[in-house]
Amino acid sequence: MSKNTKTTDDKYICPEKAVRKLRSGRRFRTPLYLYGVTGVGKTSLIIHNLNMKRCIYYSAAETEASQIAVREQDLQKVAIGQRVTITGSGFRKPSYTGVLTELASSARQQIVGTVTDTVVDAVVMFDQDQMDPSLRVGLNAKAAVRVSSTPDALVVPYECVLQDEEGNEYVYAYTAGRAVRRDIVSGEEWSTGFHVVSGLQAGDTVILDPGKIARDGTAVVVREEGDA
Repeated sequence: MSKNTKTTDDKYICPEKAVRKLRSGRRFRTPLYLYGVTGVGKTSLIIHNLNMKRCIYYSAAETEASQIAVREQDLQKVAIGQRVTITGSGFRKPSYTGVLTELASSARQQIVGTVTDTVVDAVVMFDQDQMDPSLRVGLNAKAAVRVSSTPDALVVPYECVLQDEEGNEYVYAYTAGRAVRRDIVSGEEWSTGFHVVSGLQAGDTVILDPGKIARDGTAVVVREEGDA
């Protein structure tokens, strides 16, 4: 038993395996995350082996936090205080919301398959009304950080947008019983479609299956949802 433990004082016995992992993390400047039930010695482990290095303590009884990795190319867009949406296959609800509360002071290398990325670890605090028992420590999650907002943005589904031989994007809008071509300028690509910067106005009706339109001005009939 003595070869697997290290006595640091008369009250705390530090597991040698944990010490090796802590030293490795310190050597390679890798953020470390400890979790466990109350009373197993997490705080003592930090105090005795990291020489009071900077650390953050989260009480599971008071709050829930999630770690995310921010890619180097996205770092300039991300800031503390931004809203975050968390999703994961192991969670009860489709999505959860929170706020980004911390960005690590150093970067690290993250390997996914054969690809190596430079990332910075960040901490997201879940909104209090979002927490439920399915938010378990160690589950994988995806995070979408809201870096900006566009009030009253016009969005059209991807399948509505066509492109001509010169690279101009356009849609067919329903106007007085006919399909009328509208050239558009698209912006960001969102999960629901293209953000339309110009070319359409609020209230315009676009045709969902433009590939069936033979030419500009083709007569069309509006089919209500549920019609055969």
